[in-house]
Amino acid sequence: MIVHPFLLIAVAIATTGTAADPWLSQKALARKAGLSLTDRGKDGKPLTLPVRHLVYSVVAEDGDRIRVNYPGQEGWAAKSDWVRLADAMEHFSGRVKDDPKDAFAWSRRGIANRYAGKPDLALKDLEEAVRLAPKDSDLVGIRGMMWWANKNLDKAIADYTESCATRSDICGRLPEPWDGLAREGRVRQGNLRLQRSGSRRSALRSRTPRPGSHVAGEG
Repeated sequence: MIVHPFLLIAVAIATTGTAADPWLSQKALARKAGLSLTDRGKDGKPLTLPVRHLVYSVVAEDGDRIRVNYPGQEGWAAKSDWVRLADAMEHFSGRVKDDPKDAFAWSRRGIANRYAGKPDLALKDLEEAVRLAPKDSDLVGIRGMMWWANKNLDKAIADYTESCATRSDICGRLPEPWDGLAREGRVRQGNLRLQRSGSRRSALRSRTPRPGSHVAGEG
């Protein structure tokens, strides 16, 4: 039997998946929390970098590895630990269906909805994620992004402020406009404290009798 060479090429592509499912120049998300990237420093020593951001760009592909980049952070990761943004909706929807208590899956499906131009659905997903894990400051911060996308500035500021209060390490490295919202939230909190302090001082002055003022009331 004569096998046509084009058939052999098609089989090879299907087997490796590299040409059929390209990663290079795609956007990608981590499949779970707590992942790290690997790289080498200027001295050639290996580095381990915690994944800090949500959506990275794939800038290189090497077998079962991808190199991902977000401005300020870049490194290698296993493909099996990541999902392309184009596949994220299907992937995380399946996980939510299998385990409705998977807060991480709810949050990442929300990100997929946001990139799909559905901010209302994205917010619903993040609301559920935070309901399942109310003390997860990362999820609270991501919900803040969705409030901002839905043009609710006050709730966005509240979420960013709460997130920064419990995770000070993420403040200052949030991309604009989110870092700006967090700063505005801290300013608002400071102003509120000043207002409350001023009100207490005014109340205290009103209750403190002026010298001699008690004499008129004495019989």
